[in-house]
Amino acid sequence: KTPHSNAMTTRTHGTMSPCTKIHASLIISTYNNPRFLSLCLESVLRQSMAPLEIIIADDGSTADTRDCVASYSRMSPVPIIHVWHEDRGFRLAEIRNKAIVKANGNYIIQIDGDLILERHFVEDHVKAASSGHYVLGGRARFTEEATARLVGSAKATPTFLSKGLRVRENAIRFLPLGLLFRHTKRSPMGCNMSFWKDDIMRINGYDNDYVGWGYEDIDVLARLQAIGIAQNRLKFCGICYHLHHVQASRANVADNSNRLARKKDRQEIIARNGIAQLIQATSSDIPPTQATLSDIPLIQHIADVAFRDTYKEILAPQQVEYMMDWMYSAESLERQMTAEGNTFFLAGTYGYASVRPDGTTPEGLPLYHLEKLYVLPSRQGRGIGRALFEKVRAFVAHEAGGRAVMELNVNRCNEALGFYRRLGMSIVRSGDFPIGEGFYMNDYIMRLFVG
Repeated sequence: KTPHSNAMTTRTHGTMSPCTKIHASLIISTYNNPRFLSLCLESVLRQSMAPLEIIIADDGSTADTRDCVASYSRMSPVPIIHVWHEDRGFRLAEIRNKAIVKANGNYIIQIDGDLILERHFVEDHVKAASSGHYVLGGRARFTEEATARLVGSAKATPTFLSKGLRVRENAIRFLPLGLLFRHTKRSPMGCNMSFWKDDIMRINGYDNDYVGWGYEDIDVLARLQAIGIAQNRLKFCGICYHLHHVQASRANVADNSNRLARKKDRQEIIARNGIAQLIQATSSDIPPTQATLSDIPLIQHIADVAFRDTYKEILAPQQVEYMMDWMYSAESLERQMTAEGNTFFLAGTYGYASVRPDGTTPEGLPLYHLEKLYVLPSRQGRGIGRALFEKVRAFVAHEAGGRAVMELNVNRCNEALGFYRRLGMSIVRSGDFPIGEGFYMNDYIMRLFVG
C-alpha cells in the first residue's frame, strides 16, 4: 500500500500563517552503519503518512552507505536526498545543518539512522505540530541480542511485545492517553524531534562548533525556547525502536558542556557558526555592488523572472502586469534612482535590492524604506538574499550616521515573511494600500532597528 501524502492543514498562530499546510521533510542522520540504515528506511517506506522527502544526513560514511541510499532511492515513492560531507570526526550538528538547508518542506522531522519507526511515526509528528512549538518524543531500546536478531531478519516490524525490549512503555501507542502528556516536559533527545523550518532558521540552526558526542541538541532546544518556541511532547505516540550499538566516544563531552555553559552565560540565541555560515562558505556569488542607471536593463531582466515568480500564486495576472509596468519600466526605474532617491544594489546577475530615505519616525530616528529585494528562483537558498539585505543594512547605518529604523512592506501571503523574520525584522502593523487601477497591496509593515 502506497503511503498517503503528508500535506496536512493545521490551525496555527504566531510565526506561521493561518491554515498552514504541513509538508514534512524527514532527516535521518547516519554514519557507517548501512545495516541499521536499511532497517530504518524499510520502516519509513511503511509509514501511514509519507514525508515529502527523505534526507540522509551522512557524517562521512563510506561507499557502503552510498550504495544503500541509492538502492532505496530506486524503490522509494518519495525523493531521497543524500547529503554527505567528508569524515573529519563526529560532526552531527554540521551535517544536520546541511540537511536542513536542502529541505524543501516547511516542517522538519529529525531522527537517527539507528531507529526503526512504528508505521504512524510521521503521522503522529505531523498531527502534533503547532505554531510556536517543537515536538519531542522518546524511544524504546533493544538489547544487543535482540538487535542482532532484527538485523538478521528479512523483515523487522517490532511491537511493544517484542523480546529484548527496554523502556517498553515507550512502545505503547495509545493516542487518548498521549494527549494527557502533550504539554508535559521531557529531556532533550535529538533522535526523535520535529520543528518548523522557519523556527530553526531564526536561530541559525545548530552550532557547527559542537564536535564529538553531546550537547548540540540541548543547545538548539534551549535557543528555540529563548525565542518563545515551547515543547509539545509525544508520549504514547511517535513510537520508535532504538537498535543497540557501541556508544560513540565521549572524549569531547567536557568541551561541549563548557561550550554550552559559555553560550548560556552570554545569552546566545543566534548561533555564531550555523547555517548562514555554511551557506556563505559555499557561495561563489559576487558580493552586492551599488547599481547605476546603466544597470536598468539588468534589473528589468531579473525582475521579469523573480518578481513574476514571487507573485504568480498570490496576485491576479492583471495586477502582476500592472505592477511590472508601474515599478519596472525604464522610465519608472530611472525616476526611482534619481528624483525619488532610491539606491539600488545588484548581486551579480542574480538579484537586486533598493532602499530610500523616508523621513523620520515619531521618536525622531531616521527612517529608511527597503523597497525591493528579489533573487532569481534558481539562485535562492545560497545566501544571496541575505547578502543583499546586509548590504542595505550597512548602507542605512552609514547614511544615518547612527541609530536608524528600516521598514519594509511585504505581502501578507508572501513566503518571504520567514526570511525577513530570520534577519531580525518584526511585523509592526498591516494595511491595504491602493496602487491605482483598483489594485491594492495587502501588506504587513516590518521593522528593524539599525545601528
